[in-house]
Amino acid sequence: LSHLFLGTRRINNEDMAAKGRARGGRGEQNGHAKLTGAQVQEIRRRSAAGEPQVTLGKIFGVSDHAISRIATGQSWASLP
Repeated sequence: LSHLFLGTRRINNEDMAAKGRARGGRGEQNGHAKLTGAQVQEIRRRSAAGEPQVTLGKIFGVSDHAISRIATGQSWASLP
């Protein structure tokens, strides 16, 4: 619990943003992102070439559902 400290909501929000945990970030700026933009582009390329989504999920450490959403542009839509 040594990482906790007292502060106002504003201080907490500033701390969250400084640590890259703020919601609303896109792509790699999202504090919960598990992939980089380069990895997403590689996933799209390999998926379009016919590589199975289950295989890509294992390679990149995400679910096949996440791979499907990336391949169809439902997630990481800000990337070409």
